[in-house]
Amino acid sequence: MGAEVGARIDRIAADLLAASREPNLAEIVVARAADALSGYGSCLGIVDEPTRTLRLRATHGFAREMAQALRVAPLDSQQPACVAARTGRPLVVSTFAEYVALFPDFYAKYGATLRTRALVYAPVLHEGRSIGSLGVSFDHDRVANADDVAVLEALARFASRALQRP
Repeated sequence: MGAEVGARIDRIAADLLAASREPNLAEIVVARAADALSGYGSCLGIVDEPTRTLRLRATHGFAREMAQALRVAPLDSQQPACVAARTGRPLVVSTFAEYVALFPDFYAKYGATLRTRALVYAPVLHEGRSIGSLGVSFDHDRVANADDVAVLEALARFASRALQRP
């Protein structure tokens, strides 16, 4: 990880620490994720184990109707946020063609409403197990590099800590 990425993470960490007493820390993490990677939208989904669903905890930049439509999804669905949460691994989709090929049903259902052409997701981990995902969407083809994934994984760690606070 380069010095520039480390500096970005440090700035974001300082902002989050300053906001650590705010009840809407999840919303702050999601907004910072979109800003850090220059995405148009971002979301944080958390696994609900009893129902085996992924529930959106916070969104940024998506139309309200879209966020409402995606607020709960079966964890085993072929939806980008669910894939990252289920596998516990980052998910990078760099082109619109790749997006449509990987998620044809999701695109068929929501593609006309979403502006997404590329995306990157990181799992939200707690004690080594995936409890959700944090993702950023782009309205253009974009190759996310290792530094982008590192920034998103760092933000996912902050999200995990925020979710564990009393």
